Amino acid sequence: MSIKDLSIGGLMILALAAELPLSGQTNQEGTLTHGLVNCRFWRVAPFDGRVMYLSGFAEGLALGSGAKNHVYWPDNTFSSGDMESAVAAFCQTPENVNVAVMLAMRIVTARVSGSSPAEIEDMIANARRVSAQPLPSEQQPPANKPAGNSDNSH
Repeated sequence: MSIKDLSIGGLMILALAAELPLSGQTNQEGTLTHGLVNCRFWRVAPFDGRVMYLSGFAEGLALGSGAKNHVYWPDNTFSSGDMESAVAAFCQTPENVNVAVMLAMRIVTARVSGSSPAEIEDMIANARRVSAQPLPSEQQPPANKPAGNSDNSH
C-alpha cells in the first residue's frame, strides 16, 4: 500500500465522518441503540457510508480473528455489497428500526449460513426484545423521595 492509497483512504474516512455525524452524548435522531448504530441509521445513511461501515467491520473481524468468517459475516465470498443489501432488506421492516446493525449482521449471517427459519425468527425476536430494553447504564436513577418520607423508622 502506498502513501497515496493511505491518503485517499484517509480522505474517504474524513468524508464519511463529515457525512455521518454520530454523537455519543445525544441520540436525537434515534440512530443509536445502546450506543450502536441501528437500522434507523441504516435507512438514512448514504449507500457509500453503509458499505464503508461494513468494510471496516469486516476488516476488524479479519484482523481480530485472521479471517472474515465469523458469526457476523458468512464467509470470504460474501462481499460488503452483499451484506449491505441483506442488512438494508432486514432494516426495511418497521419493527427492526431499533435493532443494532451488528445484530442484523448476525441474523443475515445465520440466514445465509443455513440456519432454520425457526432459529432465524428466534434471533429476530430476541434482537427486537434486547433493542427495546434499556441497559442498566441507560436507566434513569429513581427520583429522590421528598424530605420527611423516609423509610427508616428507628
